[in-house]
Amino acid sequence: MSKSIYILGDLNCNVLNTGDPACQALLNFCSTFNLAQLITQPTRITESSATLLDVILVSNKELIIESNVVPISISDHDLVYATLKLKKERQKPVYVNTRSFRQYNPNSFSQDMSYAPWSVINVFDDIDDKLNAFNLILNNILDLHAPIKRVKVRGRQNPFITEKIRCLMKTRDHWRKLARQTNDTLAWAAYRNFKKEVRREIRLAEQKHVMEQIMSNSNNKRSIWKTIRSCIPKQTTRQKSYNRDEKIIANEFNTYFMTLGQITSEQINSLAAQSNYDLTQPAVPTQEYPDDEQFFFKPMRRNRECYSLNANE
Repeated sequence: MSKSIYILGDLNCNVLNTGDPACQALLNFCSTFNLAQLITQPTRITESSATLLDVILVSNKELIIESNVVPISISDHDLVYATLKLKKERQKPVYVNTRSFRQYNPNSFSQDMSYAPWSVINVFDDIDDKLNAFNLILNNILDLHAPIKRVKVRGRQNPFITEKIRCLMKTRDHWRKLARQTNDTLAWAAYRNFKKEVRREIRLAEQKHVMEQIMSNSNNKRSIWKTIRSCIPKQTTRQKSYNRDEKIIANEFNTYFMTLGQITSEQINSLAAQSNYDLTQPAVPTQEYPDDEQFFFKPMRRNRECYSLNANE
């Protein structure tokens, strides 16, 4: 094939345990499709185990400059990465044209609008010519009082991440690093406590920021809805287009999903038989989490005034 293959993810298979049938099945898969597994260090380290579950499979190792594992605190799995020999395309800056109201004076603007030669519009008979004349006069006055400027769009930092939260993040990462190096029980406990504290502080800071934005703009529905939309995941507006007949596409989807289970089951049984793997054994041992680390729905109390908003806002 002319295109390179890259497979990344948590395959729930400890690659360090080469005697495990699941590991043998993965190695046979790599050998069959001429894939190389890049990660060699454990990606999930606990007090009692160190396993390599997250892999990067590639078809062409010549394109790989380096690969490694990066400790992170947002998950019990570390981050795996690979650097490729690709020409980096420089991202072009984004510019927008906007009017600058820094020197805007409403009295001066109103005066110039009143002195403008609006009577010129009546000279034209065609409605399009009248509109062009109106736009020309209006834009000339606007350019004088609020000139158009080309502004570079810059990314904004998270508004509710405070210095206190950043310090907690640094402390959390420090204890994680120390726990991984020493495997000390107290260090692991300290890391888990700071991890919970960071999550709690971020949730509280975000709630406080949203409430402040809503309360400070109680008379501005546009600002309130802007704040609400910032809390809602964005949906893609790109419409997919299909050039084929809709009935043919529907039948192909139907055929695919009708046979998906059977084909998958046959492939799994075939791969297990080749690797002498017992499918009756659970692939991943079950793990119990304490109540304070589990998610539960909580009742929400009405403790503030509700604003009456139009349905079409």
